[in-house]
Amino acid sequence: YNTRGQLIRTFKKENAEKGEFVWNGTDSNDNAVSSGIYFYKLEAGNETYIKKLILMD
Repeated sequence: YNTRGQLIRTFKKENAEKGEFVWNGTDSNDNAVSSGIYFYKLEAGNETYIKKLILMD
């Protein structure tokens, strides 16, 4: 999500292993997004986490 609350991209990884996930900085149309502050939501089992990230070009 961007700072306006607009959804930028969704990823679904069913039964994903623990580890690292890398976002390439593109939206759902594979267009590069601008540098700035974004928020991501991670859902794992019954847990939901919302965190902030800074994308720097």
